[in-house]
Amino acid sequence: MALRWIFRIVGALVVLAALAVAFVLLLPAERVARIVTDRLAESTGREVTISGAVRPTLWPNLTIVAGGFELANPDWAGRTPMIAADVARFEMTWAGLFSGEIQMETLDLSGAEITLVRTADGRVSWDGAPGLAALRVALDQARVSDTDLRFVDRRADRRVTLRQINAVIGFPEAGGAASMAGTGVLDGTRLEGSLTIAGIADMVDGQAQPVRADLSWPGGEVRFDGRGALGANLEGRLDLQASDLGQLTDALDLSIPDLPDGLGTGDVSARGEVTLVPGGGVHLRDAVLRLDDTELNLALDILPGDDRPMLRGTVTGGSVAVPLDLSLTDAEGNWRADPVDLSSLFNADAEFTVRADALDLGDTTLREIDLRVTLTRGRLVFDIARIHAAGGQVAGQFVVNGRGDGSIGGDLIFANMDMATLLSRTDIEGEGSFGMEFLAVGRDVRSILAGLEAEGDMTLGAGRLPLPVLEALGGTDFDRVTAEFRVRDGVVLSEDVLLFAPWGLAEGSGQVDLTVRTLDYRITPEGGVPLLVLGPWAAPEIGPDPVALAERAEAARQAQEDRTRLSGEEAAQEAAETIDDEETDGAVAPEDEDLDVEE
Repeated sequence: MALRWIFRIVGALVVLAALAVAFVLLLPAERVARIVTDRLAESTGREVTISGAVRPTLWPNLTIVAGGFELANPDWAGRTPMIAADVARFEMTWAGLFSGEIQMETLDLSGAEITLVRTADGRVSWDGAPGLAALRVALDQARVSDTDLRFVDRRADRRVTLRQINAVIGFPEAGGAASMAGTGVLDGTRLEGSLTIAGIADMVDGQAQPVRADLSWPGGEVRFDGRGALGANLEGRLDLQASDLGQLTDALDLSIPDLPDGLGTGDVSARGEVTLVPGGGVHLRDAVLRLDDTELNLALDILPGDDRPMLRGTVTGGSVAVPLDLSLTDAEGNWRADPVDLSSLFNADAEFTVRADALDLGDTTLREIDLRVTLTRGRLVFDIARIHAAGGQVAGQFVVNGRGDGSIGGDLIFANMDMATLLSRTDIEGEGSFGMEFLAVGRDVRSILAGLEAEGDMTLGAGRLPLPVLEALGGTDFDRVTAEFRVRDGVVLSEDVLLFAPWGLAEGSGQVDLTVRTLDYRITPEGGVPLLVLGPWAAPEIGPDPVALAERAEAARQAQEDRTRLSGEEAAQEAAETIDDEETDGAVAPEDEDLDVEE
């Protein structure tokens, strides 16, 4: 009895299988393709078309090889389909096909073009498709070969193309774990990456899921391990190691300033907690950035803007080495006329607080740095709370303006500076303080000096000025120097320089032309002959003021004449007084004469 039922069941299955095979065999290939495209369209919410030949294979699974496969983009994204493949190969189970739950074994796309679009108002073509959140398509494995991925960002007016993609993608359980691994070429740089998502359907629905991503290129690698969901935050730990970061930034068309030697030109590493928010914002916390041997601690926010991104944060560190070429002259000794490119000041707006133990600039080392940096539409402002330099302290504001013809300006105070350290190429000794307000328009040293306008004052304590003019006056040591000055069109004007020295007091006045580097100065020692310092400041001529000498000679001559005249007048007066005395002594008074006659 039981055996009879077994034969009956087997016979029924054979009949059903035969009927199913006959059903499919009787259907034309186009009809089979229509069944497949209808199921895919229902699952993705997008129009699916097959314009080329269709070749079905029935066993062991239903396999469709179709030419001209296309999955449409939304209407507002343009006429270019999201996916267009020369050849598409689908393999799926029979049970899933008839139940409406597609269980796809494999999907192969060859020679495909994938186009993703973001519009000016922020809509993206890969989001919001009806039924996409359900992800009712299970896929054991998808293989993509010789495929190009284009990202058209109309909001940023930018296009990025990843070429020669060869990848394997899978989510064998509908809506479950998903993975991807593959390679591609971006602007000539070969990239290799992988991605795993714990629950792709929940992630698309907005529920945070564990995510891990890895990306490598010939010059380094970056890894992300965290959680995230579409339409919500993506947050986790980011680790970057690179020996050539420029390969990646160039491939991504990211504009970053050229790094000086020793500050990221070799090894770059970064680690920290990163959060990506909808709309493009990035928040970095507890981050450590290492640039060669320099280590910085960062807290950074990158916020999208209408014209440019906004960067906010704090930067703290120990000793930072930035060897810069701070020379103001060229090889021939002339003021440098090569223009400084300020266009990068318009790439972003920024607000940063910067604190560092030391900043090594090569010839100069700044210490205990505490300042605020603000960049707004090409105008860079350094508000300096404190910088220790040359044994003293610097405070104030310094501005670099990239707008128009470019300019620099500021209001700076230098207190208790060691002049020998500050002016390392001179033999000046002593401690000084000075302050100035200044403004100059230009993009090179020569034009900036030619148009410099400034006001300031200076005080030097006891020290030594090894200048020939002071040697001529009595010595190079001084007790104190005070001065006020102004600068007009690159010419320093000063009328009240006072130098107090062991040998006496000297006053100075005149001008220094910064553009042509010439001196026209007059130094007058108390009670002495004024000295003129004229000519190029590298080798000025020093000598007594001829006008002062002529005036002094004329005064001496006049004094001599006065003395001669006074001497003659005094002699004549004395002679006249002598004659009067003699005449008085030899004469008889009239009264006496009368008296004698009477007698």
